[in-house]
Amino acid sequence: MKLKKYTALTLCALTLCSPVVASADEFDQKIQEQDQKIAQLEQNEASTARQKQALENEVATIENEVAQTLKAKAAAEKNLSELTAQITTLQKNISQREQQLKKQARNVQTNQSSVALVNAIMDSKSIGEVVKKTMAVKTMLKANQETLTQQTRDKEKLQTLETQAKQELATINQKTAELKEKQTSLVKAKLDQQVKLSELQATIATEKDEKEKFQQQKVEAEKKREAALKALAEQQQKEAEARQKAQAEAEQQAKLAAQQAKQAAEQAAKEQAAAQAQAQAANTAREQEAARQAKLAAEEQAQQAAQQEQQAKLQAQQVETVTDSTVTTTPITTIETETPVTETNEVPVKEETPVEKPAAPAQPEVQQPVQPEAPAPSQPSTPPVNNSGWTSPLSIGLIVTSPFGWRQNPTMPGGQEHHDGIDFAGAAGTPIYAAKAGTVVEASFHYSAGNHVIIQHPDGHYSYYMHLISQPNVAVGQQVAAGDVLGGMGTTGNSTGVHLHFGVSTALWSSFVNPAPLLGI
Repeated sequence: MKLKKYTALTLCALTLCSPVVASADEFDQKIQEQDQKIAQLEQNEASTARQKQALENEVATIENEVAQTLKAKAAAEKNLSELTAQITTLQKNISQREQQLKKQARNVQTNQSSVALVNAIMDSKSIGEVVKKTMAVKTMLKANQETLTQQTRDKEKLQTLETQAKQELATINQKTAELKEKQTSLVKAKLDQQVKLSELQATIATEKDEKEKFQQQKVEAEKKREAALKALAEQQQKEAEARQKAQAEAEQQAKLAAQQAKQAAEQAAKEQAAAQAQAQAANTAREQEAARQAKLAAEEQAQQAAQQEQQAKLQAQQVETVTDSTVTTTPITTIETETPVTETNEVPVKEETPVEKPAAPAQPEVQQPVQPEAPAPSQPSTPPVNNSGWTSPLSIGLIVTSPFGWRQNPTMPGGQEHHDGIDFAGAAGTPIYAAKAGTVVEASFHYSAGNHVIIQHPDGHYSYYMHLISQPNVAVGQQVAAGDVLGGMGTTGNSTGVHLHFGVSTALWSSFVNPAPLLGI
């Protein structure tokens, strides 16, 4: 009995320990995912930094071009200043010539120089004087003509220089504007890359903080797991000590039973020898018959002693089998054996008138061997129906690992959830029974419930059987009776270990109620 108690406690410890282990593994996966995110973000950060550097190099190149263009602009502006000075000089010369020509024209008009010139030639006294005066007039006309020609050339040159200066200035201004626009665009792109880089760096910092949080949660989960494993080790130590104590007691009882059986056999042999001696000493048929009866009685006592000795040996073997077996997470049921029955061929004794016999010598009283306690009768394959009409969904006994109501979420540390049923412990493949007669309305797989069965009962209730090890043994629309096998216990769906989630509701997938009162637990 003690061994069963320690085994049940060990099973509960293992069941409670499994969510902690699952949580630690889950944190490892989350930390790995965070590492992948951080690595990807760091790659993006490096790529953005390279793009930013490329833009900075391009901006530097543009700035160099702008500087060169500004130098060219300064040189052009200097050249333009020189052209402006030349234009100013030409404009001054042209203006002076125009004034001189205008003055000459006024003099001609005012002084009538052309008439005076003709009169002067006519009044000449000699040909030579005429020639001289004619040459003088020609020279004067030629000078005026040259002045007009130079005036025309200077005006054309002035127009050319002005056009050239305007074109150079327009070209420089256009190029400067283009470079400024390109520079502005590159500086904006550079600033955009800087903003993007800052955002990536902030995201990396956030992901690293998230990773540190998961690492801290993993450390806490590891501490909980170590505490659970320590408690489990202590429980196993207590169980081993209980097994050793039970084995020692069983060995002592077996040894005592063997000694008592041996003493009984020796006593039976003595009585048989005495009976034989009495039979040999008898002279009449009645005395021989009495001796025969005594012999039969002695043989029957010897057979009983042999049966007791055999039962004692069988009990010792059963104890050794129980103590040597390895404790697993499978619940231990009561070991049942049947006491072997030895058939004896009883010889009917004819009733005759008793004959007085000589008093037999006094024999020492022999203590009868202690009869071993018969094992409890085996339980039925399914528990009996309780007053509510519901039966247990398991035949191995109900070990609750998570009751109905609010609890810590086993798959999300720190989270709260409402548990809509009761979780029962058991080994993989343990048969699951219908708790009440009804109609199967679901028999399929769900990502959370795993392989599951839902039965609708005539009283309006629905019963739920979740996390079956494989596909259910029943189909939708099938009528089932209480105790029909629905499948085996497993851990499919959202589960942290092998168990049965049993639930009851008054509407399909809603309005869940506590199944404990219905099951009588």
